[in-house]
Amino acid sequence: MDRKGKVKSNAIAELISARLHDAVHIHQVAYVKRFLERYLADEKFRNTYGEKPQALLNQYRVPFNADELQYLFTPEFYLLDDMSLPMIMRRYRAYLIERRNLRMIVQNELGRVKNKAFEAWRNRQINRCKGEFGNRSRSIIHHPIAFELTTGRTVTDSFRFRSENKPLTRIFQLNQENIALWQSILHSTYNLFGKTVNHCYFATDPLDNIEYKAFADIYQKIYQYIPQVATSLALQDVEQTKLFLKNAAMLPTMHQFFVHSLADFHRLMDAFSPEELLYVDLVLDFPQAKKLKDIVIYDDQTKKAEYVKMDSLMVKSAIECSGFVVNMPEKRIRLTTPCNIDYQHPEGNIVLAETEFSDAVDFEEKIRQMIKIYMPVEVDRTKIITFKPYYRYSKQKSGFCLESMAKYKWTFLDDIELNQPVYQLVGELIDEAMYTSREIATLLIDQEIKPEITFACIQSLYDAGILQERK
Repeated sequence: MDRKGKVKSNAIAELISARLHDAVHIHQVAYVKRFLERYLADEKFRNTYGEKPQALLNQYRVPFNADELQYLFTPEFYLLDDMSLPMIMRRYRAYLIERRNLRMIVQNELGRVKNKAFEAWRNRQINRCKGEFGNRSRSIIHHPIAFELTTGRTVTDSFRFRSENKPLTRIFQLNQENIALWQSILHSTYNLFGKTVNHCYFATDPLDNIEYKAFADIYQKIYQYIPQVATSLALQDVEQTKLFLKNAAMLPTMHQFFVHSLADFHRLMDAFSPEELLYVDLVLDFPQAKKLKDIVIYDDQTKKAEYVKMDSLMVKSAIECSGFVVNMPEKRIRLTTPCNIDYQHPEGNIVLAETEFSDAVDFEEKIRQMIKIYMPVEVDRTKIITFKPYYRYSKQKSGFCLESMAKYKWTFLDDIELNQPVYQLVGELIDEAMYTSREIATLLIDQEIKPEITFACIQSLYDAGILQERK
């Protein structure tokens, strides 16, 4: 890995970011991807391949041999162990690495915004989710903004558990009034947050709006990229989908097609070439389909544990937003962030605020109000603070440790140069869930710890997303 956490791919040319035009390279990677999709989706294909692999590849006119494909069933291939790979497998693994890096870039770099209060709040949500979700949190990008161009959706799937996963009721129509509003809203969000990575869906299907491409084109002119599509309706109008994919192939984005039956999978295979779906993840949402982790063959349990941990980066799920969801037909804004599904949050999201807007000016004012009210940069010194309920506190020699039910661990240790047990003492008092930060600072004066040091310590815990406040 390099210092930014991106995995290096041994000098194989990029396919997604650079949009390589080497036809042989594209052809090889696309056909490996297509083979793996067939293997995961179709039990008959899996069984036949197990008996006569090369004959089956010849039947489907796959331009390589079965020996080369065997690497797809080893955990070492995905864990990036040093392996002597044929060129076709080197290219496919570089493609997987690039997809993984793209997710990291979006989460860590393009998600940064001009508004410092919002950026600090979003970072706290990312940190909070580390404790609440454990390894699964790495697959959540925490998009700052998501736009919905419909209300409800025509097709439901198991990847969306939100209450808005309801029948389609409203569509943002393509007319002059709505075009003007759409342009104004996009300019407002660009001015507020900069070039963030946003999507035109949340609990909706973008292709439920038959004018989606026109709205996406407007979006592209302002933001200079095509927003990702995640849809169950790729087969609704194949020619329109092909046109969208042709345009989208010019910019670095991976899209998602949800596939709800084996019959639909076969229809997709017949309708789209491997090259046309190179920049599309097929999310196989039907019982017969296997997941990649189910077909990998493990030599030992240690290697399996390493692979399962890594696999969280490859999880494909519906969009998760730590920020603003803007429903255009309803002119409604929700401030939301992901959480585990429970009695209070049956949709797996915390909705902190919700309001309506009338026009772009009102929209921008409402966003600013939400940031001011719900995104304080510093901890409130008048409220009792405690640790999030899913953490278990344990005292350490020079600090303390928190371990969540999802097996994520934070360790806070005192600076040796400071020569004072600040974190240890602060951790003990926070764990009692009885004191405000101001009261903690007052109590630690007796330990000859200056209030500014105590407040700095508590602020670091607040920024880590491990504290909750109550009156």
